[in-house]
Amino acid sequence: MILTARPDDLNSLYRIVSEFQIISYYLGITELPCIINAPYRPDRKPSLSIFQGMDGHIRFKDQARGDSGRVLDLLSLMWACTAQEAFRRLCRDLSDIRRVPDKKKLSGPVSGKQGSSLPHQGSDVRVKTRDWRPYDYEFWEKQGVDKWFLDISNTYPISTIFFIREGKTTSMPADKYAYVYVEFKDGNPTIKIYQPFSDHLKWISKHDRSVWDLWTLLPERGNHLVITSSRKDAMCVWCCTGTPSTSLQGEGYVPKPHVISSLKQRFENIHVLFDNDFNKEINYGRMYSEKLCDEYSLHQIEIPSLYKSKDPSDLTKNHGRKLATRVLRDMIGLPQDPDDIPF
Repeated sequence: MILTARPDDLNSLYRIVSEFQIISYYLGITELPCIINAPYRPDRKPSLSIFQGMDGHIRFKDQARGDSGRVLDLLSLMWACTAQEAFRRLCRDLSDIRRVPDKKKLSGPVSGKQGSSLPHQGSDVRVKTRDWRPYDYEFWEKQGVDKWFLDISNTYPISTIFFIREGKTTSMPADKYAYVYVEFKDGNPTIKIYQPFSDHLKWISKHDRSVWDLWTLLPERGNHLVITSSRKDAMCVWCCTGTPSTSLQGEGYVPKPHVISSLKQRFENIHVLFDNDFNKEINYGRMYSEKLCDEYSLHQIEIPSLYKSKDPSDLTKNHGRKLATRVLRDMIGLPQDPDDIPF
């Protein structure tokens, strides 16, 4: 084996020992995710998260200092050496590492594709909320969402995420930008965690497919309703246009007929606004939107491709609130006079 740290050499090594055997050998870890004291610096309060990422590889993130990466990066930090030197040491210890059982316990969300919702089967998920901070409001304002709407929509910033399974609780610090959405289906609260800049746990959801975001805020009657593919987009549409909006848990979900029938009795015009995946080979947002509209005779609308923005929040970030409001109101069929906005 050539002793370098090139990807092909790492793949050769991982055919002999797993990433879990490596971190178990050097750090004594027996389950994922976990939080330990950072082994490469003084760390009185454990702040190093180790977890299995969406790509299947074990990753780490130093919640206090911001360091992140894969196993070899962590070893390089521990040993204050280059990745190539860390790889050579791994090779020297290979016979001992192979003796470590490759049996990891998974006590939290572990795998899935980027952007998908990751409910962990068999575990409960809870959070610790914190106070709103200026950077939170700045983030949401760029998405076209106002402070007042955050207050009424059961959206909260969080500091800690807890996973509870078989009476055992594990925890991990939430990202700097981390929020929980609370919904009430038949009076029962469920939560969905959103960490917009996370590279491993962007979504953690305990909503099932029957939950509609912002459903409890919808008025009893109305002229227009917009159905989006995400809560963030529904919040943006509602704030920019004053039009009641709700969202499914995914673009591919098809609501039950009686739910759509109920909405049609309450709203004269129902619009479906999914992503315009204009820069992809297959425009899945358009495809799923057209399917839903054909199924239930709804109005399909989408962000015009000329704006190069796939959804309402992107439109707001890319072109500003004023233009986004004008474009969205035009799509829905609303007058452009801002005095007409009911909020």
